[in-house]
Amino acid sequence: GSFQFKKPVLVAVAGADMLPTLNDKPIKNFVVLSVKTNDILKFGRATKGFRTYLAVKGGFLTENVLDSRSQYQTITSKSSVEKNDELKFPDIEERFGLQNASVKYDDSLLHSHVLEAFAGPEFNRLNEDHRQFLFQNELKVSKLNNRMAYQLEPLLENNLEPILTAPVLPGTVQLTPSGNLIVLMRDGQTTGGYPRVLQLTENAINCLSQKSTGKILKIRLKE
Repeated sequence: GSFQFKKPVLVAVAGADMLPTLNDKPIKNFVVLSVKTNDILKFGRATKGFRTYLAVKGGFLTENVLDSRSQYQTITSKSSVEKNDELKFPDIEERFGLQNASVKYDDSLLHSHVLEAFAGPEFNRLNEDHRQFLFQNELKVSKLNNRMAYQLEPLLENNLEPILTAPVLPGTVQLTPSGNLIVLMRDGQTTGGYPRVLQLTENAINCLSQKSTGKILKIRLKE
């Protein structure tokens, strides 16, 4: 995408490396940048990771619903940013000091393919074959992945009974009767009726969020 700024502001780019440029000159992630009127910020293909984040000083002044500026289909008037859209942000003084601030970021999450997980509340319902499948096989990110949940392939055959609706949270790994492994992400629901066989660590959630369709993963049980 390309973004032209109609007024000056401080910005920062984080997350996946999408070869960003400012006025066609390469820029780094995790560095505060001074953007002037009519400057153009461009992003290319992702070379590491899957999701990139752009921040502006003062935040974007987009539609606010339930104290959130996220866009979501049926909730907000638009569900994505489209060509020629204008994203407003607060005015700041055109003359501002810049002290070359940057953040040291451990980008191992963009490279790692190992997800650490704790045993979930229904983990003990799994037999030995199930456990070998989970921890000795490579799993693949299915095409069904978004901020609500990631599904992993292949299917895990099982005869586990559903549970009474119980609390779930980001990182909960549910196993459906049809064998789908569903990992809840940041926009996941708060309750569920499928056995909660694993719970990803915080780092593992962040790692998975930077993986696209077809990426290979392995799960490691954390004691």
